[in-house]
Amino acid sequence: MLHSRQRNQVSQKAAATGPSGKVHDLHWQAFGALCRGVVVSDDDSRVAEFDRSVQTWLAGVEQIATRGPKDSVLTRINEAAGRAWVSVGPDVEPWLDLCGSLHFMTQGLVDSSDLPLRQLWMAGLDTGAASEVGGEGRGEGSAAISAPSSEAIAAARLLVGWSKIKRKPCEVFLPHKGMALGFDLWIQAYVVDGLIAQAQGAGFRAASVGCGEQFRAIGLPPGESAWNCQPEGALWSERVRGLQVVERGVAWIPSNPETEPSTGQRKTLLIDPRTGMLVSRNSAQVVVVASTALQARALAVSAAILGGSAGIRLLETSFAVEGCWIQSGTKHQTKGFSALLGVTD
Repeated sequence: MLHSRQRNQVSQKAAATGPSGKVHDLHWQAFGALCRGVVVSDDDSRVAEFDRSVQTWLAGVEQIATRGPKDSVLTRINEAAGRAWVSVGPDVEPWLDLCGSLHFMTQGLVDSSDLPLRQLWMAGLDTGAASEVGGEGRGEGSAAISAPSSEAIAAARLLVGWSKIKRKPCEVFLPHKGMALGFDLWIQAYVVDGLIAQAQGAGFRAASVGCGEQFRAIGLPPGESAWNCQPEGALWSERVRGLQVVERGVAWIPSNPETEPSTGQRKTLLIDPRTGMLVSRNSAQVVVVASTALQARALAVSAAILGGSAGIRLLETSFAVEGCWIQSGTKHQTKGFSALLGVTD
């Protein structure tokens, strides 16, 4: 989540570069998270119409991507695993294409078919069993996780792999019972980018959206040279007041990714699909800045799985991407990351 209200993400230190205009704070709920938007406009009626259109758009997205409701597309696909092909509309095809693109971009580290593994590990969350993962020093507020057996992990891994998904035009088939798709790992970033696209379509020249562990901005806030984004639990110096964001997306992985500190709400666990193992709960904080929130999210997840210098090497091979990896005093970052930090005088 973003610290403070969205209006406060507009730095108070005037730089006199953003356009003048009234700043509107907007709030929506999406996929278990509060989305906070800012648009700059003197036209209140346009803002109200934008707010209504966003709610309609979000309802359509949840109809496709929510797991659980019987009439959602994901539920129909997952319940038919191992039994039958599922007809999907042309509006669903881009979602499946996106899953493939994320899998390719991250060299398989973001795999939308990894739900069996994540559900297996989630079942052990908060049990406090003897086979607890993490052990000493996992951090204040970190939840205990009972590790699945090696046999259970091996069985779940057989159900994971994007290349196993069968597709025809407007049809999809999960060939083995127990296979399941889930967009949990990246859906909030998709929402952030979608809301920014909605803002652009409504004619707003300056806007920002934050949802969960993602942020994106277009244009400039009034009187400012950048939007200020403060990733949750940032591990950098106290002199750093946040990331200075201009036409970019940001995503971060907190050092304790299992629970939301302020609410105790469970978050999506990070699993290495190559091994089926949980990414260490003592892992570093990862922050990535990219062209879109979704790209930043996919690369942040990948860097967290790879860790340290290997994660940064992945970021450096991606065009116009910056990021950092920090853990217990050890820091790895791309060459241009420091230039994005806003430092207090």
